[in-house]
Amino acid sequence: MDNERFVLNDKGRNAAAFELLRKLSTGVDELRQQLRHAVPAKSTQRLYSDYLLTVQSQTDSGPQRERRRELLRSLLWSVFDRKDEQRLFTSEQRRIIWNSDEKRNCRICGEPLTWNDVSIDHIIAYTKGGKTTLKNAQLSHKICNSRKGAD
Repeated sequence: MDNERFVLNDKGRNAAAFELLRKLSTGVDELRQQLRHAVPAKSTQRLYSDYLLTVQSQTDSGPQRERRRELLRSLLWSVFDRKDEQRLFTSEQRRIIWNSDEKRNCRICGEPLTWNDVSIDHIIAYTKGGKTTLKNAQLSHKICNSRKGAD
């Protein structure tokens, strides 16, 4: 999911995802037990049935792994935000942010900035789902921004 740019560090959403995965696991186990007693799957058990099929035969085959990935992705898609496709601020955005700030002080340490030492910082860290937009940008020293990290 990280490769697909999902934001995975929100505790509430992670807990919701954990609960969904727990329910999937329980549902698959209950369906497996039900089928052992020759009770057919219900239409409401479609996800469990589809997942169970991928783990019963040729579990390591490429198509089975891909199918499981798609099932899990569809289950968890609505829980997580996705990271912005644009990681870095463009040169145009950098100039707009620089020219829009009259004081041109670092928002982290408060000291004056020069164009050569400026870094455009995500207010909400990109790694935590912060968008690369003018509203989520602030001026900072390069060193202050790198020390701050993804706080």
